[in-house]
Amino acid sequence: MGRIAFYSFLGLALALPVYYAWNTPFALIDDYSDWQFQRVFLSLDAFQVWFTGNFAQFSGGRYRPYFDISQGISWIVLGPNPGIHHIVRILVRVCTGLFIASAYLQFCNSWRGSVPRASFEVSRFQGLAGLLLLFIFFPNNPEARLAPQELHSGFFISMLIWIAARALTRPQAFLSTVLLYYIAFFGLAIAKEVNFFVLPVCILVFHLFIIKRHRLVLSVLPILIFVHTLAKITTAYKSGGYGSRPVNAELIWNNVAWIIQNILLINLNWIVSIAFIALLLFVLVDSFIQIRKPLAPETRKSLLILLTATAFLGAFGVGITTSWLQVLRYWYPMIPPIVLILGIALFRLNLFTLDRGSLNRLLRIASVLVAIVFFLSAWPAVLYQYIVQHHSRNTELMLIKRLQTRLDSGETIQLDLNESEYADKLRTILLDFNPYYYGTKPYSLDVLSPDKASTSALFVTRNAASVIPTEEIESKNSYAIFKRSLAFARAFHLIRKPETYLDHGAEPFWAYKWYIGKIKR
Repeated sequence: MGRIAFYSFLGLALALPVYYAWNTPFALIDDYSDWQFQRVFLSLDAFQVWFTGNFAQFSGGRYRPYFDISQGISWIVLGPNPGIHHIVRILVRVCTGLFIASAYLQFCNSWRGSVPRASFEVSRFQGLAGLLLLFIFFPNNPEARLAPQELHSGFFISMLIWIAARALTRPQAFLSTVLLYYIAFFGLAIAKEVNFFVLPVCILVFHLFIIKRHRLVLSVLPILIFVHTLAKITTAYKSGGYGSRPVNAELIWNNVAWIIQNILLINLNWIVSIAFIALLLFVLVDSFIQIRKPLAPETRKSLLILLTATAFLGAFGVGITTSWLQVLRYWYPMIPPIVLILGIALFRLNLFTLDRGSLNRLLRIASVLVAIVFFLSAWPAVLYQYIVQHHSRNTELMLIKRLQTRLDSGETIQLDLNESEYADKLRTILLDFNPYYYGTKPYSLDVLSPDKASTSALFVTRNAASVIPTEEIESKNSYAIFKRSLAFARAFHLIRKPETYLDHGAEPFWAYKWYIGKIKR
């Protein structure tokens, strides 16, 4: 009954974020240009140019071909249906969680014979419940948007951890292990540049501890992928491509402090932070003690699952210390390994206190209380990330529809040069996207600064001071449940500001508006 209640609670808590995701249109920035990646995979000539540029040439710019692949295939298969695109993103996160949960269960099963069955089942479920609660409601949700590739980085990291756990507990599945390893390794290498830091650690872990046969031969392909990735990233950096910035002690120190604050949820709630730190210290000491004991081979192998998760967590953390911006979604790939480690710690702590009746009861009570505090603190922050996207994208869709209607009626419209990135995407939609998908008449709009815009035309801007507005564009939604949950959390000092967990480029839902009107002179 307790398990059914727990899983029902998770489903109910996820219903509102899923609802907002399903009803979130495409983003003006990114989504209305990413759709064009499908053309790469619909033309042989275009594909050859893309493939050569990404894998055969070494030039400046981004190296994340998985982004192009995922966007192109998504648009070919799913078309202009934003709700389905968002649900697929959520399913990617679900699969990530399943990989981590499976790795956790394989770790636990290695300890099955060491304690009575009933106690083992209870301890295993408590650790799994903690792992799932943390993974689902950790307040970092790149799946709330369609563009961020950190979601896929986390997917491949969790897949690699699962492959390692599977190989350790099922050594007979050698061929499938190697094939899955190659797929996940290559996916991680091409998903985003910072993943490069995980690749050498992955090679070492797999070819020292996981793959027991033909190690030298089977390491050739991963090493070649690693060298190619290194060459691509190095060339991009030297050419002054995106994200280039000197890495110095100040940058690293600031990023270390930022990562610790976020991954330990210090900005969220101090009670949760203390529980995290205590669990991490316990699993560190417990692992050291267990390694020194004579253990059964299967139990010793299970500790390699913990080692793999820790190695990936540390490697990615080192990579993030070089980040030129402190962006929420950048550290998302650290969540799968950290929640696995915390779940394992909770499981081992339950086993450790089994023979200490009162201490074990105290642990279970404390675990429930911390879980409640965590959820009440994190849920508004998680929901806020979905709400911000829902509000902004619906506002943008309203703007697009109003512009289309006004243009069809013969009105002249000019876009604000001071909002050049938005203006460029609006031009693309009205000139290319809408005609391509909906058969509308293509319109090419002028982009001008306010001082050069015509007073006879309508001017579109986010700056209310630039125009005499005839129309204010903003999605109207009270988000009452979010506001009540936030007020409750603040009343008990569980959370300060959900904006702490607002992703880069997103704007508070009360501050995002567009204006259509006559230019002021």
